[in-house]
Amino acid sequence: MKFKILSMIVILVSLIGSLLFFQWKGYSTALDDQEPIHLKQTIKINHQPKMFKIEHSISRLPADEILTIELPAKAENVTWSTEKQSSSQFEEKTIVGDGSDIRLVYSIPAPETPKSFLFNDWGAQIQSHPVTLTALQINEAVWRTGNWVAPAKLIGHKQMNYLDYYIFEINGEIPALYWQQEPLEITYEDDQFVLYGRNDLQLALTSSPPKAMMNQVGDLEPLHIIYTDIHKETDMGQLKIINSEGALRAIQAEKWNQTILQLFAFPEAEKWLVHVIVSQLLNHPIGPEKAQQMYVEMNEKLTEKEREQWLERLLSHGKQEMDSGSLDHYLPAEKGLDIQFFSANSNIDKPLVPLFYFDKRKIIINGEKSSDAHIIYQEGKTYITMKPLLSALGYEIEQVAENEVIAKKGSIHYQFYPNKRLFQLNQHQYGVENQPVISIFNQNYIDYALIMTFFHLNISEGETEILIRSIMK
Repeated sequence: MKFKILSMIVILVSLIGSLLFFQWKGYSTALDDQEPIHLKQTIKINHQPKMFKIEHSISRLPADEILTIELPAKAENVTWSTEKQSSSQFEEKTIVGDGSDIRLVYSIPAPETPKSFLFNDWGAQIQSHPVTLTALQINEAVWRTGNWVAPAKLIGHKQMNYLDYYIFEINGEIPALYWQQEPLEITYEDDQFVLYGRNDLQLALTSSPPKAMMNQVGDLEPLHIIYTDIHKETDMGQLKIINSEGALRAIQAEKWNQTILQLFAFPEAEKWLVHVIVSQLLNHPIGPEKAQQMYVEMNEKLTEKEREQWLERLLSHGKQEMDSGSLDHYLPAEKGLDIQFFSANSNIDKPLVPLFYFDKRKIIINGEKSSDAHIIYQEGKTYITMKPLLSALGYEIEQVAENEVIAKKGSIHYQFYPNKRLFQLNQHQYGVENQPVISIFNQNYIDYALIMTFFHLNISEGETEILIRSIMK
């Protein structure tokens, strides 16, 4: 009998435990499915003699929802209230919602007569909930000769008899603010940058990236840049204070680097190639030395129209994985030609490989396809890889020095001097108008126009292949 009772108890406990488990699972799943509460806030800064009085209103917080707030370090005389509760103290840094707006009031000491003022760490930061929108109003009754700047959209600004007011709309958290006695005006504005300075400021930012590219990246908050000589350079994220044109160029370059890295997913070892793209967008070299060398090489070998076509093709294809080979793919080339400029230069630690065009056609030498031989077009001339060609023709090749190559076959003995306008044949030296052999990235190439004469060859070119045949073997 006792055994049956114990068995029944065990079964009941198991059933109750199962029911509680499923109830808790359903409850916790429902909690997980709840979207976080996004808050909106309105802040009013009243500038009074020696102090800023700040009134901070937070949109209706649901009942029993706990709000955690971090006050500014210099906040004084802090009070808070809702429709149903109020307090003259704020020690716990938390407020429990009752379904109404929360009003927080405090003051921060203000300097008396500065030439410039960076107002940082002035706003109460909400830590427990995301903030989607902040409406900020500044009522300025003390500093009447200058103006305020915020990294935000200026909705309204009016100068009245006794005060000036500014209304800003901010997407997200509370930003740093800047005021200076010398008036600031917007001298340049686009989707990525807002530049402030004196009305005679002649600085101009390079035009923005193509619209097609920006549409793929999505909406980005613009950087607000203040160009001034009365405040030290400071970086406050979306608000930057600069003193030189060089700093302005550096900010623009970094912003575009970040934008393009959002668009393209590069392998880690090739992310530095973004500097080459940005250099072309800015029309001046930036980044590591090799990126700057590549910019110069592209400008020397490609026309302005070809560079513009490359950028347009590259930046209009939307978000995608990208590597050095893909950058080559978008370079303009004539039918049947290929470019391996970025592929050949993908290692930042290796010397620059010049930009030249490859012939895509197969090369067949004395009936055998050569996998190593290829033809390039460099500065209006045509060259073929020297060692693969001569080895296939039966020559022994020896690099006796960095600037001397020997090619021997029977009684024929050539000596070539890469990048020099001379050669030797059977101990006789000959001078020529152009270098018969050039060296590119430790690879020797021989002038394609000379090989028929030098090596007694017959060459037949088709659409897909080039046939090279010895006349005398």
